[in-house]
Amino acid sequence: MASIYRHRNAWQASVTVAGTNKKQNFRTRKEAETWAAQLHGELQQAHAPLLGGPAKATVGRTLYEYAHLYTIHKRGAKQEINLINRYLLAAGLPTLQLQVTEQGGVDLTDAPPATELPFSFAGLRAKRAASREKTNAFRAGLSVLPVVQVSAQTMLRFMSAMRKDGLTDSTIQKELALLKHAFNCAQKHWNWAGFENPMANIAVPKGGPGRCAVLDEDAELALFDALGRCDNPFILPIVQFAIETTSRRGSLLRLRWRDVDLPGRTATLRLTKAGENQIAPLTQRAVEILSRLPRDDDDARVFPMTADALDSAWDRATTEAGLPDLRFHDLRHVGTTRHARRLRNPQMLASPVTRRTRCSRATRTCLWMTCLMHSMPPSPR
Repeated sequence: MASIYRHRNAWQASVTVAGTNKKQNFRTRKEAETWAAQLHGELQQAHAPLLGGPAKATVGRTLYEYAHLYTIHKRGAKQEINLINRYLLAAGLPTLQLQVTEQGGVDLTDAPPATELPFSFAGLRAKRAASREKTNAFRAGLSVLPVVQVSAQTMLRFMSAMRKDGLTDSTIQKELALLKHAFNCAQKHWNWAGFENPMANIAVPKGGPGRCAVLDEDAELALFDALGRCDNPFILPIVQFAIETTSRRGSLLRLRWRDVDLPGRTATLRLTKAGENQIAPLTQRAVEILSRLPRDDDDARVFPMTADALDSAWDRATTEAGLPDLRFHDLRHVGTTRHARRLRNPQMLASPVTRRTRCSRATRTCLWMTCLMHSMPPSPR
């Protein structure tokens, strides 16, 4: 809104847009009108709702913009981009990929057209899609729905579809948390006047109960035998090394030879989940595993494979070994249990396991007490 009026010995123009008011004096009325018209257009453009507002923006288009503005700055950007790409693919929008710039930064670009996947990868994705049929169908409809039409009932039905597919609380939490935060950002920062987050009063499920996996000798032999038959020669070593170091999959796949000190028996894990570098001590067994691997370049990765390649090989091997419910992350628990059986002080587990929180210390103490009780002879009656 613009107003032109006499003010003392000049013409004053006053422009107000979205609560922002600016005034300026001019010698003539024509100068005031020209300035007011130009400023009014600039302010309207600056305060225009992003993507045209919730009535025009679909959920898929909203997540595409959200990825460029927010996801790119997150530590877990790659995992969240993979989730967002499911909506983009269903909405017919270009999928996204993270790229490292020449300056060492991170950029988000449209992914090239998908090529035909290798047979093993295609089979893995088809298997996952079949187990999430209701979830994928609901997501496809949601991705093309204007945001203004998304209601609390819509999200509750989405949650129900995921429950019917048997998805865990942790998986449901990640999906709903993404949408809830995207709607929050749009409400606060995108000039979507009158828009209210439809998920504001919906309780997002918390992560499920912690898992505790222990491999007995027969199960371990069956697993290692199946892993040894994989075409990729690095699959078995990375699993054995994961057990010895109790490290996460992402840390192992990022590990480079320049960060490994075999004589000093340490490995530096870069940008761990805690957001910092950690020096992990290596057991003698871990040193032996690394010593058998080829080392051509210090800048090369110790385990040169993608996460998809590891997942595909892991799924095949665990199925062949009769352990379909075993996850790669469970190897952390397997390794921790082994360290607990060897040590007689729960605080000593902090070194080989590299866990630091109070909860982890309590877990180490519990494991130590459990293993100690199993090693004690039965009490006399």
